[in-house]
Amino acid sequence: MKVSMRDVANHASVSTATVSNVMNNTRFVSDEIQQRVLKSIQELVEYYPGSMARVFKTGKKRMIGIIVSIISKIVW
Repeated sequence: MKVSMRDVANHASVSTATVSNVMNNTRFVSDEIQQRVLKSIQELVEYYPGSMARVFKTGKKRMIGIIVSIISKIVW
């Protein structure tokens, strides 16, 4: 089962915003709370940020598109 940011927040007894701030280093979070969030992430080993959430935050999809044209000649 995938662990969400909400699961990490509940485990560390903080808000999801605090978990986000620790992960993205966007706002000041005290050392004690930061360590508690990081410890919770380690204990919940399966946590990783969702790729779609990252797309909404950064606006970058990091995808490569490939178009392949197949032209074949049918010989009867």
